[in-house]
Parts: sequence; structure tokens; C-alpha cells
Amino acid sequence: MREGSVDSIEAGRYVEAGSFRTVDGAMTEQQRLGAQGIAVEVASSDGAEELYPDFQILLAVPYGSTTDSEKSLLKRLHANGVPSAFARELSPALEIEGPAAAAGTWIGELERTLCERPGLSGPLNVALSVEPDGNTASLDFQDDGCRTTLLAAEATDFTVGYEQQGACVGGGTWWLRPSGDELMVTLLPPDTDIIVLGTLHRSP
Repeated sequence: MREGSVDSIEAGRYVEAGSFRTVDGAMTEQQRLGAQGIAVEVASSDGAEELYPDFQILLAVPYGSTTDSEKSLLKRLHANGVPSAFARELSPALEIEGPAAAAGTWIGELERTLCERPGLSGPLNVALSVEPDGNTASLDFQDDGCRTTLLAAEATDFTVGYEQQGACVGGGTWWLRPSGDELMVTLLPPDTDIIVLGTLHRSP
């Protein structure tokens, strides 16, 4: 179970040094980098407006906020086994008041990625209908006709987690983060390398 409260990320420019499914995975990498003299912090992606929810990320501030310090930090990360590290602007996610914040009909495309079976990777056209109280939802996969019922189970200050009654693309909890007319969606089925994520838009 996740904590009901997640700290927001302060607005600013950060170096992102990795994204992980679990806190343990992120902390292991944090300790490894720390042994090389590189300080990074573990943060929940729930608290950043630009990031998909339900990931644990490693962040470092480019101290001094200069181009030179940022380049130096990136160079050290690249040389110490993090070739994907990059700098980006992040802003705090909007706080929500429980599951009702996700109410409405949302449509769009999610992206499924499977490293072990790349042939199954690709876009998924979906329609998501969330009841006014936010406690129940229906998720339709329009290309194959699969439908699953979602029940609100957990929440943070920024996201709502839904347990699915039938797995169309993998088991686990769907995490939703509403922001105006956009809805960020993530599914990280346990014990697999499947990642499903995307941004849905409110249907008129």
C-alpha cells in the first residue's frame, strides 16, 4: 500500500538520474551513485506535473543553477552508468480532493511497452468513464473490445489508484492524475516488464 500523502516537487530545473518501479530499486541506485560521490534524492513522480504517476525517480538539482554545473553533473552521471540522465524543468502537480477529481469521460491513446515481447508493444485506444463520485470506473480497450471495471482503492494528494476487476493488458493498479482536461494514466503490472502509460483527454 502507498502512503496517502506525497510531497509535491518544487518548481525548478533538475537532473533526472533514473526512473524505477519500486522504492527499493530507486534506493539501491541512490546508494550506488552516492558511493561515487553523486548525491541524488528519491522522489515520487506523483508530485510532478510533467511526470507520469507511480514511478520512483532519482533527482538532483544542478547546484549553482549554471550551465557549467549542470553539464558537470550530467557528465559524471553518464560516466557512472547512467547514460540516460538528462536535465529538465519540473513543476508541482495540482492537488486533488479525492477520487471525484477524476470524474468524467476520457478518451485517447495509451502506449504499452514490453521489453521481453516487443511484438506486443504499441498504442492502445481507450475510453475511460469515471462515475461522478469517482469510486467506480469503466475502462474500454476499443481495438480488441476488452472492458474492465475499476474500483477506487488508494489515493495520494495528487493521484487516485484503481484496482481492476479484470485484466485486459496486465494486472495491478491503474494510477490516474487529473489536471484540468487532461488525465495522466499509468499501469505497472507486478512481476512483469510491462509498462502502460499515456495522457487521456476529457471528452466533450
